[in-house]
Amino acid sequence: KQAEQFGTFVANDTITKVDFSSWPFVLETESGEKVHALSVVIATGGIMKKLGIQGEDEYLGKGVAICGICDAALFKDKEVIVVGGGDAAIQEAMLLAVNAKKVTLVVAGPKMRATQCMQDRLNEHKNVEVVYNSRVTKITGDGTQVTGAQVTSEIDKISIDYLVSGVFVGIGQTPNTEIFKFQLALDKKGYIKLSGRTQDASIPGVFAGGSCCEGRWTQAAVSSGDCIKAALSAMDFLNDHEITDLYLN
Repeated sequence: KQAEQFGTFVANDTITKVDFSSWPFVLETESGEKVHALSVVIATGGIMKKLGIQGEDEYLGKGVAICGICDAALFKDKEVIVVGGGDAAIQEAMLLAVNAKKVTLVVAGPKMRATQCMQDRLNEHKNVEVVYNSRVTKITGDGTQVTGAQVTSEIDKISIDYLVSGVFVGIGQTPNTEIFKFQLALDKKGYIKLSGRTQDASIPGVFAGGSCCEGRWTQAAVSSGDCIKAALSAMDFLNDHEITDLYLN
C-alpha cells in the first residue's frame, strides 16, 4: 500500500520467461503478457528445503522453524531438535544452545559436512548432543504446538521418540532462479552471481537482492536491505542513461 501511494503499479501475475539478450529487456508473464523493461530488480527469493514428513507443514510456525536467529529466543529452557549436518545447521544449533535447555542435532550421515572449525565451536556447547546416521521421520504435537519428534536410525531402522518443543530444519534452501539459468551468471547452487559488493547481476541494468543471490543470511531484514540497494542501483542505471520522468513523458 505504501508503494502504491507513490505510484507503483502492482500486477497480479507471474513472470515465466525473460530475455536479457537485448535492451529494453522483455519479460513474459503467466497470463501471456509481454513486459518491456529498461531495468529489472530480481527479488524472487528461495524455498527452504523441507523434510517432507508428517507434521512438518502442520506445525510450521508452531514449533517447526527454519531460522534460529529469528526464533531461538522463543525456546528458552526448552528442548529442541536441529536437523542437518552442514554449517547452516551447526549455526542454528549454536544459536539455540545459548537459550535452550538441550539441543539434539540429527545428522543423516556418519559425519557432519560442516567445516572442522564449526564443529569445534559446536563442541564447546555442553548442552548439545549429536545423533548420527539418523533422520527425523515424524513431528507430533497437540494441535497448536510441537510436543515431540520421531528420530529413526538409518542403520537398524529403530525409532526413538523425543519430547521436544521445537524442530529446526537446517538443510538449506533452493533459490528461485530457474528462469534465469541461461540469462544470467549463476553459481553451482543456482544463486545469482553479483559483482563485488554490489547488487549488480552479470547483465548491465539487471540487479538482484535477497535469497535469490544469498544463501547464508536469509532473514527478511537482510533481503530488504539488499533490495533497497538494488532499487537504488536501478535508479542510478536509468539516470546514467538519461532516462528520467521527463524522458518517459
